[in-house]
Amino acid sequence: MRDPIKLIEVIEKYIVYPYKELLLKEIQASIRLKTTGNLCSDLGKTKLGGSPDLPKNKNWPRSKYYNTPLSFLGQINCNEIKELDELNVLPKEGMLYFFFNLDSGDDGKVIFSKEVKELERAIPPHEFKEQKTSFLKRLLTGKPKKRILKESEVNIYKEYNFPSWDSLRVALIQKKAQTNISPINAFEEGFFENDSAESETTSNHHLLGNYNGIQDEFHELNFINNEVKELGNLSLEQIQKALKWKLLFQFDSDNNLEMSLGDWGRIYFFIHEDDLKNKNFDNIKISIDSY
Repeated sequence: MRDPIKLIEVIEKYIVYPYKELLLKEIQASIRLKTTGNLCSDLGKTKLGGSPDLPKNKNWPRSKYYNTPLSFLGQINCNEIKELDELNVLPKEGMLYFFFNLDSGDDGKVIFSKEVKELERAIPPHEFKEQKTSFLKRLLTGKPKKRILKESEVNIYKEYNFPSWDSLRVALIQKKAQTNISPINAFEEGFFENDSAESETTSNHHLLGNYNGIQDEFHELNFINNEVKELGNLSLEQIQKALKWKLLFQFDSDNNLEMSLGDWGRIYFFIHEDDLKNKNFDNIKISIDSY
């Protein structure tokens, strides 16, 4: 929702004690990127898909595991979004680039560059060129996966939401509330109304804020070294440690980009709060989710 007042009204209408007061504190602002379907001709402008506008001395990044080129998801001109950064945590100037291996669940990279003027549109790696195959081979192997997404400009605006009911942050609320009432039973209608403007195939790309979960994944648990993975067995301290990993960017399936991850899935880029404070984007953690 763009209006936080309406979100508060949803909580007041649907959320039951003891969740209400705790959930009000979890409303977070995000920076929404909505594709238009129009090509982006201006170098250095925020966009999704296509080819990145990289500094002249920067090569197209490759997988750290397979040495194959990563697919380009999008670029953010930090100057275009600085007024929407409510927590003042992102760089004020420079470019953020997001890349991902479409054949993997956690293989990708975020690049931050202070260069915004001496840019050039990168030429896609030769590995991305579609190989000509016989009809029989296409019939047996299927249509090859697109490595270059269709390019689109974006409209950018601030948006507010509270955590998905299946997020670790709501699990923390339940711990603090010391209740056995299931979050989904306590405020299912509130979650439904919060997402009422979003259909299952509405694309929700955004920076910061709360991620929109799909399959009850509790993604932050992937980033802590802990043998205890059962949510019910985690202590308050363990959950708080996991939640030091913050959402940096949620990239969604999108018809304008001609891209669907699995069955309309999402890619989440997480960053540790200490790295975010220091503007260090080298230690990003990635998780994916799909219907």
